[in-house]
Amino acid sequence: MSKNFLSVVISLILFVIFANGFSAAYTARKLDNLAYVLALGIDVGEKAKLKVSAQFTKSASVSPGSGTSAEDIDNIVLVSGEADSIFSAINLLNSYIGKEINLSHCSLIIFSEEFAKERNCN
Repeated sequence: MSKNFLSVVISLILFVIFANGFSAAYTARKLDNLAYVLALGIDVGEKAKLKVSAQFTKSASVSPGSGTSAEDIDNIVLVSGEADSIFSAINLLNSYIGKEINLSHCSLIIFSEEFAKERNCN
């Protein structure tokens, strides 16, 4: 083989590897890998400073304007985790449920009375 042909083949291989690695589809977030939080609860933890609870759906079948039927209630999941900060608790919940928690649809944040009194919130 000639030296020119070998350099063209190596260049094409490198181009394919870099094109695949830097493409938008490689780093895109897929809807199946996201957990959309509907409500977030923050309370005083027993083992750590905070206990964060997240309510989300198993699938996209529940819409905010729909009524609460038995089928909708079966699709709702509540997960809690304790950590020293909200971000640490959310990361803990991410690892527990195996999906990336997305707070863009969170319409309700509830603070417990004990948490509010401890933080001197009025």
